[in-house]
Amino acid sequence: MYFLSFHGKKCVLSPVFFYKAAIDCCKQLRTRIDAVRGKDTEKTWEVLIEECFKKGVDLSAHSYVSPVLELPVVYSTYSAMCTEVELDVLTGEYQITRLDMLYDCGESTSPMIDIGQAEGAIVMGLGYFLSENQVYDPKTGENVTFGTWKYKPPMAKDIPIDFRVAFLPNAPNPSGVLRSKLVGEPPLCMTSSVVFALRNAIAANLAEVNKDDAWFHVATPMTVERVQQYSRIEIPQLRYKD
Repeated sequence: MYFLSFHGKKCVLSPVFFYKAAIDCCKQLRTRIDAVRGKDTEKTWEVLIEECFKKGVDLSAHSYVSPVLELPVVYSTYSAMCTEVELDVLTGEYQITRLDMLYDCGESTSPMIDIGQAEGAIVMGLGYFLSENQVYDPKTGENVTFGTWKYKPPMAKDIPIDFRVAFLPNAPNPSGVLRSKLVGEPPLCMTSSVVFALRNAIAANLAEVNKDDAWFHVATPMTVERVQQYSRIEIPQLRYKD
């Protein structure tokens, strides 16, 4: 369950309270189970739980954590991302040849799950910033990109060829649950790095063909069609030269 936590003028939606309630439930269950275990530390989990059941031990627990805490849970997350792209300026097609991200998740309670969370958020960001373009009928307001024929979420071939995600080591978070930090939205937002990489590639091409080097606006998502138009290809550039 998610609660709203108010700190002065700030409003933070966080599952921190859920984690604290879960930890409290675990402590309750541990106390009851230890009473059945006694001094016999060799009992397997299956045998121990069966004994608890036979003795009528309640193996369910309940806990409530108030959204108003004595010490507010406030912290910042930090991340760095570097993206390398390869662009075909004639067609607007591109590949993400490499993407590196270093993310500060505090002291991860489950690194494999957190890595999956970060990678999944990045792939969602790739769709948001690159391909998932929603188009509406200007007269009726109808969504004309309601299916995957025209609406393009990222697929297996769209992820970076060299995909590297790492967590900042030795960075415990004293304000978080078990010294951890949340993982989810920050990696998604960091995926905007791909947009800037594409923009730099387009700018490099414009400079190479002696176009003006003035600042130019780009809009997301950076679809193939938009990237090709930003490259401002002219007919003479499509002719073969000896």
